[in-house]
Amino acid sequence: MRSKLFTIEQANHVLPRVTTLATEIVETYRQWHALLVASEVEAANRIPLADAPPTEAEAELQRLAEHIATCIAGLEALGVAFRGFEDGLVDFPSHIGGRLAYLSWRLGEPAVEHWHEVDDGFDGRMPIAPRAIA
Repeated sequence: MRSKLFTIEQANHVLPRVTTLATEIVETYRQWHALLVASEVEAANRIPLADAPPTEAEAELQRLAEHIATCIAGLEALGVAFRGFEDGLVDFPSHIGGRLAYLSWRLGEPAVEHWHEVDDGFDGRMPIAPRAIA
């Protein structure tokens, strides 16, 4: 099955939904990570019991992880790839200059205005030149 390829207009059209999902992922990841660190410290200070039920923290970690996975699945259903828990990086498959590349967006940016080669990642981002997206 061929992946959806986005024009700049199509990417910006779905951006409100992408923004909502990416925001949820980043915010939930921050909660998950903080709870994980706190629960690891707590676990280091207690004796583990065999067959002990999950702690409240462990249950909450699981719930947060499931929410993150659901949001990522929502992005994948749109045809985009989530790339960064810290910054909310999202790639939109596209053709640029006749070759496969990614339109690149980061949480907080007002529109999709950058791209990068498939193998370059975020560090290789460049501004989109007019009429470059085919």
